[in-house]
Amino acid sequence: MLPNKEKKIVLPTTTEGVFEITITSKDNKTVFTDCISSKNKKIILKGFSKHLYNVTLVPILINQPF
Repeated sequence: MLPNKEKKIVLPTTTEGVFEITITSKDNKTVFTDCISSKNKKIILKGFSKHLYNVTLVPILINQPF
């Protein structure tokens, strides 16, 4: 079996909810901005490498237990 060479970044979050995500190149140019949902306290971004991009997450709506 061949190893999985797919580029991805796994971002752990402290809780589930909606986050604003901004991805910038190493020279600080924004390449992607959107709102994204965290499931199972993590966000997985496919097609990006930690060595090439910086990722910023800002919480927008956090799921609160009742």
